[in-house]
Amino acid sequence: ETASGSEKSKSYRDLKNDASKTSTRVKIIEICTESSFQPLFQLYIVYISLMRWAIGTGMVTRNQEDDQHFHLIVNRHWREMLSIGVSILSLSWGYTSYYRRSKNGALGMLPTLIYFTSTLLFVFTRILCFEMFSYSIGPGKIGLAMAFVGIHVIVMSVIDFIFSYS
Repeated sequence: ETASGSEKSKSYRDLKNDASKTSTRVKIIEICTESSFQPLFQLYIVYISLMRWAIGTGMVTRNQEDDQHFHLIVNRHWREMLSIGVSILSLSWGYTSYYRRSKNGALGMLPTLIYFTSTLLFVFTRILCFEMFSYSIGPGKIGLAMAFVGIHVIVMSVIDFIFSYS
């Protein structure tokens, strides 16, 4: 009877691990879709204000009026900038926790921090690339850019689902 209980215990443990991996994959897809679009929209809005400020003077000089205008932009958009930062951090942490879960918690604190930092830089540069792409389409065409981002998310999700080992 002990061997039977051991087999049941192993079976339930395997089922729990499979459910946990599926749950983690669903969470990463949720993090991808929610935390990716929000900073794209908000950075688009903040970047427009910063570009108007930078192009408005026509030169890069440091004077009192330019500094006041820049601080006005920062004071006006501080919530958006905070939200952008939180979204990027949560997206990076989501990928890090997914990777750590896929390694069954075998990563220590230092490797996790290194992986988190590399993921943070990866996410930040990817969001900036999408921003530059949306501005290259033309000003005010954020809907078209978001359609391309949505297509990108769907294609990458399908590729991940097909080629993932978990």
